[in-house]
Amino acid sequence: MDNSNQYIDLISKYLSKQTNADDECLLFNWIEKDKQNKALFDEFKKAWEFSETHFDPEINAIDIDEEWSKMELEMGKTKLIDIARKPRKFQLNWMQIAASITILILIGSGLFYAFSPKETILRAHRSVLEKTLPDGSTITLNQESNFTLTADFNKKFRKVKLEGEAYFKVKRDTIRPFIVKAGNLNVEVVGTSFYVITLEDSVHIQVIVESGIVKIYDSNNKSTTIALREGQSAKFNTETSRIVRSTSPDINEIAWKTKNFVFEEATFEQLVNKLNSCYNSEIIIKDESLKKCLVTVSFNNQSIESILKVLSATLDIQIEKKDKVIEISGNACETEKKE
Repeated sequence: MDNSNQYIDLISKYLSKQTNADDECLLFNWIEKDKQNKALFDEFKKAWEFSETHFDPEINAIDIDEEWSKMELEMGKTKLIDIARKPRKFQLNWMQIAASITILILIGSGLFYAFSPKETILRAHRSVLEKTLPDGSTITLNQESNFTLTADFNKKFRKVKLEGEAYFKVKRDTIRPFIVKAGNLNVEVVGTSFYVITLEDSVHIQVIVESGIVKIYDSNNKSTTIALREGQSAKFNTETSRIVRSTSPDINEIAWKTKNFVFEEATFEQLVNKLNSCYNSEIIIKDESLKKCLVTVSFNNQSIESILKVLSATLDIQIEKKDKVIEISGNACETEKKE
């Protein structure tokens, strides 16, 4: 998007009714020039309409410089649109403040969008997000994951980028292949459903196929291509570029989406860590000895409350909830030894 700062300023001025005829002509010509420009304007307008009904006219007490600094920090972390902040040496009325805070509302919604001629970015924070793409495909994005849609999406190819974990259900199109770029790994399909898992603390990128056929290969060497079918998975080593196939993927790897778990001789600490990750819960094990207890159990799309009830009924443990924190204590291992 050309001169993004200029047009973002124009949008804020327009929403706060401070534009003249020339400003509006410039702004609306820019909006009509590109669909992504219109999408950005619409997002700002939605946030503005929200601010118009939710902000108190006595909001003058807000420190705008401080709020813009916070916003710039967030924008810097996610590499989104660069918005220059100019010193403010005058008193703002509440309409001007609401227009400025429009961008902050967009950030606080849990979704990060950046519109430019090159790409559109979607980011999940502390919850799983689902999005329908322009071609009718859907993506379910795990928390703390980033997804990028290229500007030429749905033209010759349907190219996207992923950092983190996501489930894709791709609408069939044999003319325009769907390609997910995860680091140096490309995942190519024409219509199927699959998972891609990229984790910062791992040298592996994992692909798990739910249905159809998926081709994966090193983006720098297409001769490495292998095909995966339903129920199969593979791991790509980011250091060696080697692809290793597997026919029995770990069901717990995709539990954040399915809520299906299978634990076989897993430590109680491993079980709790997986539950915290998938349910965004805060379960704490108070007794160190309990962490090492071995557990064999499975859960099928149950709520965290239901899972805790099962654990409490089958193990010698006590569960206490304190606000958002769930504390677990007991001597389950000692009970097992006596038996």
